[in-house]
Amino acid sequence: MASDALKQELNCSICLNTYEDPTTLPCGHTFCQRCISGAERSRGCYQAVSCPECRYRFPANLQLNKNTKLCNIVEHMASVQSKPGTMNDCSYCGGSSITLCLLCEVYLCEGHGNTHNKTVEHVLTEVNTNLDTRKCSVHQELLRFYCCEEDVCICASCCLFGDHVGHTFVTLQEISKNQKAILKNVENLLTAEKHLKEIKLEEMKGHNKESQEKMRIGVTGLFGDIRRELEVLEHKVLCEVSKQEEDVCAQISTLIKKLEEEKSKLSAQILDINHLGQSTDPMTVLENCGYTICRANELLMGSEDTAEPKAMDEVLIKVALQSGLHDFLTNLPRLQKVRGFHAQDASLSHITLELNGMFSQLLISDDISHTSNLLQTLSLDGTPYSSAYQTLSSTAISSGEHYWEVETKGLLEWGVGMAYRRAEGSKLGFNRDSWCLYLSAIGEYRAVHDCNEMTLPFHPPIRTLGIYLDYEAGVLSFYHLSDTVTLLHTFSVTFSEPLHPAYFIDNIGWAHHCSK
Repeated sequence: MASDALKQELNCSICLNTYEDPTTLPCGHTFCQRCISGAERSRGCYQAVSCPECRYRFPANLQLNKNTKLCNIVEHMASVQSKPGTMNDCSYCGGSSITLCLLCEVYLCEGHGNTHNKTVEHVLTEVNTNLDTRKCSVHQELLRFYCCEEDVCICASCCLFGDHVGHTFVTLQEISKNQKAILKNVENLLTAEKHLKEIKLEEMKGHNKESQEKMRIGVTGLFGDIRRELEVLEHKVLCEVSKQEEDVCAQISTLIKKLEEEKSKLSAQILDINHLGQSTDPMTVLENCGYTICRANELLMGSEDTAEPKAMDEVLIKVALQSGLHDFLTNLPRLQKVRGFHAQDASLSHITLELNGMFSQLLISDDISHTSNLLQTLSLDGTPYSSAYQTLSSTAISSGEHYWEVETKGLLEWGVGMAYRRAEGSKLGFNRDSWCLYLSAIGEYRAVHDCNEMTLPFHPPIRTLGIYLDYEAGVLSFYHLSDTVTLLHTFSVTFSEPLHPAYFIDNIGWAHHCSK
């Protein structure tokens, strides 16, 4: 086997590859016949040619003959080395190879790989690399440079007398170094994103446990105080709590699974980048860098902030509880407050509606708790809208949580909502200053604000409607009360003025206002 030093001596100083048809000049220096002929053609037929190494000048038409002895040596070396691509055993000892030297075109085992020439020209790559992809298709020489003007890899001959003469080019080692720096920045971004996901994952695992436990203790404690009288109601409310706990836990499990999947993808991408960053083969880096960066960008761009799971609907639980308890013990409001649930709303116990004296299809009792037959017209401005009549309460609400119920019987069209005082003169919900849930003339339940209507996917007749208002939180919710409590619609608003309960009805019928 030839040594690495002897192998180096058999390399052409123009193409840097092993001699092909070596030709010796009068000065004694040897080059590939093709390389020196190309240099001669590049200078013109009538100019003297200089030796690329010592600059010795000799006539352009000098007959150049092959160095027969050197040809034999080169052929002998080629005969004792394994041909690349046909056998992957070590070219020196016959053992199992783990790498391939692109310059020497030899396969190396672990031992010979460690002792092989460490200069930058000796690029070591994977054993299954196809050498044809690493050579110039025109000159069949090893690709060593990168043409910056045409964005292609080129050989030494392309730089000297090929299609890229005069172009700006850099070595593959230089551009590989730049690409690795870019990959390092991408890796840092991915690592930071992975760290954020890990923090979010830890936070998500413990999310909402405290609020769930607090709600369960409150509900259980309250029903423990009145268990004999309200055992059935306790069971119903706890079932609602358990159902929402299951929904929240299911949401959290889904989000945790999503975060773990995203973390796994980030980890896999980081491993790919590390592997590519440690590669000593610039062509491998060059070929895979673009795809790797593109894939990393897709992960970063596709990485969205994980949405917080929906919390338990405490309002729904409170409404169910309130609806079942309001007819029971006189001291129930005190027990509710002790357990953290809102109690009787004294501010709405005596809502009064402003009537203008016109004949009407609606009767309001002294404490606005019951409306039935023909007495007075309810209207915001004294003028009915078609056959519909409206009223705005003089009771103003500017803070706190409030809950009340409205019962309807036989009404073909009705509406319940809240409005600012300046909404007088406009139909409830069809302006910027009022919010309404109503039953339309064609039997559809709709939520409307500022003329934007939403048809609700709810069809059973509503006999009892629960209204919940949290002024500071900007929440106005409507519930259908029957054997179960169903959320119909929630308006999320930043209230800026005192609110007034408002109503309208159409045709013969009655509505019953129940203060809670």
